[in-house]
Amino acid sequence: MTLEGYGPYQIACKLTEQKIEIPSVHLARHGEGVNKNKTVKDPCGWGSSVVVHILKRREYLGHTCNFKTRKHFKDKKSRYVDESEWTIFENIHEAIIDQDTYDNVQRIRANVRRYPNG
Repeated sequence: MTLEGYGPYQIACKLTEQKIEIPSVHLARHGEGVNKNKTVKDPCGWGSSVVVHILKRREYLGHTCNFKTRKHFKDKKSRYVDESEWTIFENIHEAIIDQDTYDNVQRIRANVRRYPNG
């Protein structure tokens, strides 16, 4: 849908209209994820931030991305590290989208225009 010119909010609205489950509900249904026992107010209520997160993920190319976080030596809290420090294992599992589609979406998302006054 991004390639067709839809933004994350428009994609989220379409997924909500089509009654497609949000990822956490889908995972809970299959006994996985951190929200297994949590009740969700709207199981088909998509948010634009979830769509943006999905669009950024390299895992859909069949890659596995490790070492995205590192514990700080002082307070022992995990913090995200720069993408250049990640370890990416390519073609570990079956890809959902091809590299060309992913690259085009990232190029489109890089040119996002945000209006300061809404």
